[in-house]
Amino acid sequence: MMNKLRMYVHLMTKARSKYLYCWKIVCEEAHDKMEADKGKCILASGNKISIRSELSGSQNIMLKGKSIIREGSVIRANRSTIQIGKFSYIGCDTVLMPSRKMFTDGFSVLPLKIGDYVYIDDNSVIQCTRIGSYVHIGKNCVIGEYCIIKDCCVLEDNTVLPPQTIVPPFVRMSGNPGKIVGFLPNCTQNLMIDNARHTYKFSSLSKRCKSGQEIVEIILKIIKNTK
Repeated sequence: MMNKLRMYVHLMTKARSKYLYCWKIVCEEAHDKMEADKGKCILASGNKISIRSELSGSQNIMLKGKSIIREGSVIRANRSTIQIGKFSYIGCDTVLMPSRKMFTDGFSVLPLKIGDYVYIDDNSVIQCTRIGSYVHIGKNCVIGEYCIIKDCCVLEDNTVLPPQTIVPPFVRMSGNPGKIVGFLPNCTQNLMIDNARHTYKFSSLSKRCKSGQEIVEIILKIIKNTK
């Protein structure tokens, strides 16, 4: 009886050490994969979300697919819904938060809707109610509450839009406060689509993408050539 018990203990110890060794290999492979991704998380819908981003109220965040959310970005959807269209790009340290509408007995939070093929560069604060499709927002931009940005617009770097500003389509805005400084060609939509698909295909969450500024330079060249 004692010999059978010793044999059983020996087999259990051997099996346990074998499983521990296999689990150690699995953990090492997972760690190497995480180091290779460098903070990147790819969901089933094709969205690339950095694990260093802050998503508040994730149940209220709706992503259509193949969008990029960079590290340090903050999405505050704990009080209202935030919808982001397909092939959109949210840059580093960018803040998205819905607008608040005040009433005599309190306030309500309006939803924030972002269209398709929208590029929002780094260090911007977005607090509007709607951003159309094929829009480029530069670095260090501030968009106030209740603002509405129509389709095919470009906001240059350091642009500040006061609350309740409505940006018409096919315009280029700059300054503080933001003013119309030019107009965009009819091919803006196609340029934004090509830029968004190129950004998604070749972007890496561990490196800053520069293709957003390149699209503005291409549009400016087209405007100069059409004059």
